[in-house]
Amino acid sequence: MITQFKYSLLILLLIGLSACSGSGTKNYSAISQQIQTEETGKIFVSRDKNFAGSAALYQVSINGVTAGKLGIGEVVTANMQPGSNFLQIDVTGMLGVGVSPAQEQFENTDDKNRFFIAGIKVGLFSSDLSLIETSESSFRKNLN
Repeated sequence: MITQFKYSLLILLLIGLSACSGSGTKNYSAISQQIQTEETGKIFVSRDKNFAGSAALYQVSINGVTAGKLGIGEVVTANMQPGSNFLQIDVTGMLGVGVSPAQEQFENTDDKNRFFIAGIKVGLFSSDLSLIETSESSFRKNLN
């Protein structure tokens, strides 16, 4: 009876831990290689590594299409469309109740990539997501 309880507890723990990982990547060398290429028109979104809101996943959507879900310290990459683009970050699941999404609208000028860092500001009764556009060098520093 005790061994069944231990196995059940272990399975629940593993399910809980896997729920905290997103579809983004933590392979920063691969991200650096993508940034260094001459290809432009990409958007890079990184999630900060703060403890606040660490159990929640951030859903990243560009122009209404889901690009991925970010866990702590993960990066999602997507292609921009020509002209105007709309980026939105939402918190998924029950942890998203009372959290305002972060949104950014910008133009694709075809001559550069765009870099954003997503985070959360936790309040007593509500929380707000933040989405800050940054330079390539600041984005790289945030990865380390």
